[in-house]
Amino acid sequence: MGEEVFERVLQDLSLAPTEYEALERDFQIMLQEMQGDQTLERFRQEYEKLHRTLKRSHEIEKRLIKRCRELNRDIQLNAKGVQDALRMAQKDSENIKSLKTEVEKAWKLVDSHKEKEERSKQTIHNLKQEISQLGKIVEQGSGISVNQESTIKELMEERDRLLSEREAQVAKLTNLHNENFTITDKVHKLESEILGLDSEKKNLKDIISQHRSNTEREERRRKRLEGELEQATKKRNELESDVNDKEKQREDSKQDLDKMIEEWENLKKSVIDISKQIQECRDNTKKVEVEQKTQSELNKQLEQNRKENVRILEELDMKILELRKQNQQLTRDIIKQKKTNKNLTNIIGDANLQKESAKQNIYNLGKVIEAAKRQAEEDRKIIISLQDDLKKIEDNVRNTEEDTKKKQEDISEKARAEEHLKAEIKEKEEDAARQYQDIIRLSKIKEKFGIEASQANAKYFQCLEEVKLKNNLIAELQKKNLEAESRLKQQQNLCEAVRSDRNLYSKNLIESQDMIAELRRNFKIYHHQIEQLKEEIEAKTADLKEKQSKSSKLSGQNEGIKLNTEKIQKVIEQLTNRKKNLVNEATKLKEIIIAADKEREAQKEQYERIINMRDLLGTQLIRKNDELALLYEKIKIQQSALAKGEVMYQERNGDIRLLKFKIADLNRELAIITKQAGEIESLKQQVFLLEEELLQERTKVKALSEELENSMNTNRYQELEGKDPPAFELISKVETLQHRLISKTEQVVEQDVLIQEKKKLLIELNEILEKQPGVDVARELSFYKQKLRETTRKMKSIASELNMFHSQVNEYKEDIERQTKELQEYKRKYYEKKRAEREMTQ
Repeated sequence: MGEEVFERVLQDLSLAPTEYEALERDFQIMLQEMQGDQTLERFRQEYEKLHRTLKRSHEIEKRLIKRCRELNRDIQLNAKGVQDALRMAQKDSENIKSLKTEVEKAWKLVDSHKEKEERSKQTIHNLKQEISQLGKIVEQGSGISVNQESTIKELMEERDRLLSEREAQVAKLTNLHNENFTITDKVHKLESEILGLDSEKKNLKDIISQHRSNTEREERRRKRLEGELEQATKKRNELESDVNDKEKQREDSKQDLDKMIEEWENLKKSVIDISKQIQECRDNTKKVEVEQKTQSELNKQLEQNRKENVRILEELDMKILELRKQNQQLTRDIIKQKKTNKNLTNIIGDANLQKESAKQNIYNLGKVIEAAKRQAEEDRKIIISLQDDLKKIEDNVRNTEEDTKKKQEDISEKARAEEHLKAEIKEKEEDAARQYQDIIRLSKIKEKFGIEASQANAKYFQCLEEVKLKNNLIAELQKKNLEAESRLKQQQNLCEAVRSDRNLYSKNLIESQDMIAELRRNFKIYHHQIEQLKEEIEAKTADLKEKQSKSSKLSGQNEGIKLNTEKIQKVIEQLTNRKKNLVNEATKLKEIIIAADKEREAQKEQYERIINMRDLLGTQLIRKNDELALLYEKIKIQQSALAKGEVMYQERNGDIRLLKFKIADLNRELAIITKQAGEIESLKQQVFLLEEELLQERTKVKALSEELENSMNTNRYQELEGKDPPAFELISKVETLQHRLISKTEQVVEQDVLIQEKKKLLIELNEILEKQPGVDVARELSFYKQKLRETTRKMKSIASELNMFHSQVNEYKEDIERQTKELQEYKRKYYEKKRAEREMTQ
């Protein structure tokens, strides 16, 4: 998409090759037109210069587009790198999940070690009680026997062993605490994700509970529907048997009708034969005609009744066909509903099995695990949602049931109508038999049969129209059937959705069952451990009882034992004092640990804040870098455009100078031509005067020639000194004058043509000057320069901000490194202190 948009933008910005070719063609055409004319030579040169600049700009444009495409490819490569980085981030999230599982395992180990520690404490406490009891026994007894001394030694050894075990456990605990410190950081990060997953799990459990309740409700409804379906199938079978009987009756009636039609056709033939005889006997039988008229009216009525019967039979046939179609549709609907019911029963059975297994699991683990209770609550929610879904399905099924009931009622009504119509058919058949006898009697009238035939045709067309109406009704019913099928498909889709949900919930159930099985295994292990400890305690109690019986027998030897007991008491006191010191040290260490935890949490919060700030700054940096890259690209484009504009501007300035020179030359030529044009008027006046003089002279010559030819007054004439020029000279003079006049008129015409051409050139030059860049271009240039200054200023400010952010990021990094170093130093000191204390205790 990005590439397409980029290509579209490039196409919009660049000159299309077709446009460039069109410009090239126009240029060639213009050059060919201007090639012969020398007056347009300078104009042609300027035009060629313009074309060269256009070519140059087009080549530069091509290079720039190529560069843009290369930059776009680089951008795409960078985008791929970003996608790779995103994939790495996803892998990191997966690593976090694996670490989370490891943390959970570590927590389990910590819990198990805590339980072991508690058990060891309990054993120590029990041993102390035993020691105190033994001390009391020693005080009560007089002396100590050898067996008692051996038992005391064994007890002391056991006590030492237990103390060494306790110290080993304490060392393990410290190691676990150290591991705990490292893991808790990861745990806190993963707890938020666990909470999200827990909420999703709760939602899923709610959905499961809703689905279970819905499945229970659906099963109840299904059973009820199955009973109703069985009743409906029984009714349908009864209706089908009735319909089959009626169809048989209709076929019998059809056969009878076919026989009647054949007989009627035979009668028609006989009527045609008899009609010939009737025409011969018509004149003689007027009375018969009256009777025939009455009989013809009856015949018409009977024929109408017969046609009505035929139409009714056709309608019945159509209704029977419709009933059959409806019956077939009902059977299809029932089959589909059965299928849906089967699917629902399967779903309900699966849901019930899941429910029973879940109930058993909840019943077994209700006392041990609180999580199972939550799961049960969530299951209830899911059952509620499933109940809502089942209610919707029940409503849909009720609607379908109502539709089926309506259809059954329609079928029963149609069956009644069919019975009624059969009775009418029987009556009509009897009427037809009577009419048949009447037709035999009245079949002699041929003309009336023709009229009846035309009426029958009209009724036939009416019947056809009725058939069309019935077809329309059938089409509507088919549409309804299609709608019902679409509803069924929707219900099937809903069932499929429920099935997919069920599969999901079954998967979740299996997972939860696996978790429960693991918990059970852990519980069994703990139970076995408890039983082992109980057995050990029982064995020790039995030993103690034996020792007590021995001590009761050896009560006389208490004096020696008293001394030993005093020593033992002193040792016990020392041990108790040491224990108190250890407890105090442990409390102090706990306080130190709590303080360290608080500091760690505070540092962790600070660290998280710093990380968030770092992420924000990183995103801002990336955004700013992108913006900077875009701005740099825009600046480059604007700079290239500016460079082009400057080049074009300089070229246009040169063109303007050349055009100014041209205009000055043309103005000079214009001035000369205008001067010449001013002389033309005086020359015209001279020509006019000369023409007048010529006319006068010609009139004089005419008058004189007439007088010479018709000399009225001969005395008047006198010889002059001068002689008239000869006729040849006069003719030559006239010719020269005519030539001069013609040349002058030609000059005037040429001057007019030149003036018009100069005017055209002036108009063209004005148009070219208008097209050339002027003050507007200079304004735009200044505006773009100002914009460039603003963008450079903004870029500088952004660069300074970027540097500032970089420095802040570096500071934050230094702070983080310093804090991590401090934390490590603090941990090292803490562990050294712990080691020293442990050495002191040892």
